[in-house]
Amino acid sequence: MTVPVFLVNSRHHKDLEFPKLHNYICDNLPELKRKTYILSLNAFTPDMINAKTKILRQQITWEAMKCATVSFVWAQRHTLDSYTQHCREKLGLDDASLSKMAAQYNTDVYHFKNELQGINAMLASDAKSWCLPAVNIFGGVAVAMRLEKMVAGLYTVVAGSTVFAVSSFRSTYNLLHQILSVVSEDAHRLHQAEIAMQMLKS
Repeated sequence: MTVPVFLVNSRHHKDLEFPKLHNYICDNLPELKRKTYILSLNAFTPDMINAKTKILRQQITWEAMKCATVSFVWAQRHTLDSYTQHCREKLGLDDASLSKMAAQYNTDVYHFKNELQGINAMLASDAKSWCLPAVNIFGGVAVAMRLEKMVAGLYTVVAGSTVFAVSSFRSTYNLLHQILSVVSEDAHRLHQAEIAMQMLKS
């Protein structure tokens, strides 16, 4: 059996034959291991960002189901917040990843944070309100993403009822998709900013 050999640079994954190595590993791993492998890598190319986004999108149904099982608004808010942070970490948009990138290019971390237009537009909502603290920006137009108000007086119904659970699943499912779209767009935007930094550095 012929074992392929790839020339790679451990510090610069975009260089040499690392993309070929990545594709070879993905083609030969079982599905579960392939997903784990992809999520463990840095989102260093548009294709990698798209591959990660696809896997993260497949997790949305499960996250929405967990939230619907509890059927409390605080649980939904927790799910939305934790999923947003999870997406940021996997797509390299968390504070630690941005700080590392800034150090690599010897620039201020806010240079990259300013590129995260969608994430920066996520608003903190009043704890007593029924709205999601998120705003998506496409083409310069801010589109507020808000939870639909539950059926009037629904919160007086026993939590865990079928109606409440279905409503919770539907709203959470839709909002998680929108959140992932926001983070994914920002990941592509950050990738373009990094390319510009590389050109300036060279």
